[in-house]
Amino acid sequence: MIEIMRADEADLDQVCILAEEILEIHAKNAPTAFAPHGIERDREYWRNTLLAIDGAVLLAKEGAQLLGFIVLRFVPAPPFSFLTPQKIARINTIIVAESARGRGIGQQLLDAAYAWARDLGAVEMKLEVFAFNQAAIALYERNGFTVQSWLMHKRL
Repeated sequence: MIEIMRADEADLDQVCILAEEILEIHAKNAPTAFAPHGIERDREYWRNTLLAIDGAVLLAKEGAQLLGFIVLRFVPAPPFSFLTPQKIARINTIIVAESARGRGIGQQLLDAAYAWARDLGAVEMKLEVFAFNQAAIALYERNGFTVQSWLMHKRL
């Protein structure tokens, strides 16, 4: 049975290992944006992410095995008078182990993320997804996410 739970520092090693899967995919498809192979290099980043007070890391586990995780943060209110002040949660990262895909784990993580955000008063969920990641885009679209803006880039 798959359980969704909040991560703590004891989960750091498993999170670092699974994060490498998504890093490899992103480094292959967006090599100017992502540096490959960095479990030790990235350990402090993941430790700080697990301990962040303005967010959460939710894990999908089957027994002791980590199958996926989602990183959530609250977006600070923008200082612009022309934007509606509202509490917004952001998905920073979601990953399901390649060996566990197709089992509904991504959906379970999203559902847990929605509950976490609502419980803390968020009224909107945002995320950024790379255009090459069609499987993730399909999952988000099935969940009612729509394009609000385009983040574009140009290499100089």
